[in-house]
Amino acid sequence: MPPKYLDKRTLSGGIVNLSVGDSQTPFDIHIELLCDLSPLFDDMLQDRFLDPSTKELVFPDDAPDVFADFVSWAYCGRISDVEASTESSRLDHLFQLWILAERFHLSELQDLVVIHCRESLDSKPS
Repeated sequence: MPPKYLDKRTLSGGIVNLSVGDSQTPFDIHIELLCDLSPLFDDMLQDRFLDPSTKELVFPDDAPDVFADFVSWAYCGRISDVEASTESSRLDHLFQLWILAERFHLSELQDLVVIHCRESLDSKPS
């Protein structure tokens, strides 16, 4: 679950550079925030105490807009409510986010995605 507030330990632990998608969209995120949220990131960045230099991780198969929702959730506990051009593209976005959350072992984010899917489907029953 994302933190209710960000403390000194989280904000002073350094930044990791994430390169996402074919476009290599850059995301800079606090290392300790990622490691607190996900055991996968904790494993990937396990040498962060021995080598505090800036790290870079690459996620070439993820969509940057989906990853942006993950980052929003990590910092704010929310994902976007922006309507996509079609309902099916919004649901596709949410399904991709659910899969990303599964990969990162983020059950709380998966639960939130299911809620958004349900709300999206309930608002347009056709």
